[in-house]
Amino acid sequence: MNCREFFLCVGLAVVLALVLLPACGPLEHYREDQRRVHCQDNLRRVAQALQMYSAEHGGFYPPIQRRTGPECGYANRGVLMMDGPATFPEYLDDYSVLLCPSDPEAVKVKRDRLWQMGSAAEPCLFDDTSYVYLGWALKPRGSAEDVEDYLSRLYAEGMRHLFGEGAGQGVDSDFAFMGPGGRIHRMFRLQAKLPEAFGEWRVDGLPVTPPSKIPVFLDRFANFGSVAYFNHTPGGSNVLFLDGHVQFIKYNALYPCTQGLGAYLAEAGPGRRPLAP
Repeated sequence: MNCREFFLCVGLAVVLALVLLPACGPLEHYREDQRRVHCQDNLRRVAQALQMYSAEHGGFYPPIQRRTGPECGYANRGVLMMDGPATFPEYLDDYSVLLCPSDPEAVKVKRDRLWQMGSAAEPCLFDDTSYVYLGWALKPRGSAEDVEDYLSRLYAEGMRHLFGEGAGQGVDSDFAFMGPGGRIHRMFRLQAKLPEAFGEWRVDGLPVTPPSKIPVFLDRFANFGSVAYFNHTPGGSNVLFLDGHVQFIKYNALYPCTQGLGAYLAEAGPGRRPLAP
């Protein structure tokens, strides 16, 4: 083997290493860590937008979307995202913070959908991004063996009520609903300082004191049959809490990142819109 052939072989080996290492080595873990940090930064920027909105709207955070779809052509039937026309571009001036780099559809699919109008992002399509906005703080009653999933399932039941039999209540009000066992649970619209009526509550002796335990915004995840969908590896979501801190929560570890909410997000996610307004 002459020198030219030797260096050609070395070059091919280097190219193969660069191709294979991202898929199976530590380099891919490093890249995912960087993407997760980027996603957390997105949520912190969202927090700033929510705080600016709150300062000009009596302390309240934005309602969830009233309309969805191209040109705001559909009534919201269950998707969870802050109202785009109410927040963009006055408070959230860069829609790209709603696209997580770990979301496999963020660039190729979701970015193109946001620009359906051609010259500007379509705010009524913000539900079709990488995140979920919860919009309300849940005050539950009762107890359960699995407290975290109990909270997620109750939140999901509250949303089914709001967009079902409670559809006339609107998306910008507190409301109550009946959960399993006939217990009445309350949902308080998110605001910078929750009302005294929210107070401190306990489920199975677990104290939950706002605002550090109240989730606001998180990476989208969902259950599709027996398969769970996540933006991140290992499976889980970055979560923005009412006090402004962001925390990564593994799937099925803590509310709201459990099966109960995942099932709701699968059934009411983006793209599941009615055929008529």
